[in-house]
Amino acid sequence: MSSRIKSGEGQTVLLGLVFMFVFMAYYMIQGYCANLYGPTLASNMETTLYAVFTLSCFPAPAVTNKLGPRLSMFLGILGYAALVGASLLFYLGIAGGWVVVAGGAVNGVGAALLWTAQGRLMLEYASEASQGRGEGADSKGRIFAIFWGIFNVSAVLGGLVTYAYFRSRPWRRPKADSRQIQGRPKADPPPGPPLPSLPPPWPHSLLCNSRPLVVLFVAPCCVLF
Repeated sequence: MSSRIKSGEGQTVLLGLVFMFVFMAYYMIQGYCANLYGPTLASNMETTLYAVFTLSCFPAPAVTNKLGPRLSMFLGILGYAALVGASLLFYLGIAGGWVVVAGGAVNGVGAALLWTAQGRLMLEYASEASQGRGEGADSKGRIFAIFWGIFNVSAVLGGLVTYAYFRSRPWRRPKADSRQIQGRPKADPPPGPPLPSLPPPWPHSLLCNSRPLVVLFVAPCCVLF
């Protein structure tokens, strides 16, 4: 059993499971963006994320060679956790919309390190499997099929969890709360009966963000140990 886990295929299964949990949480956060950020802030965050990711792909191989694939992958996953933490700070009103854009930038750097390290590990596992079995290209193809098959389950599970969450909890971020968080002055209420007080955001925000945050911080431990 231990020898099978340490083999190229066994390590590929573990790597696929780590990516499945990380990106299941990432897809859930993407689903929350429509309610947490609003269209303008979500667009700015996504633009920053992919722009930084594109630029970071150039130095990422050198950094991965210097630090090693496992440490690079650990740091890359923490980049995804930074976006989750930024979302939590934004919703609780601790920081403005800039923290979400900054979290997207950190996520872009982390994504470059994560996928560069993943590519190097996949090539190492494929070479080890082909040498051990003597099957050449067939064994390498099996390694890539195992990883991408497990990894793509994350999109299905993340979408199902997000759908189930918002189906059972029809929730929208209050407009008054969003104006306060983003630093815009709140307009005076019109004359009439007093407006109902807003419930404190702590219980819902922690429920909304803590589960993906826990997953993202537990997954790096699987990579290192």
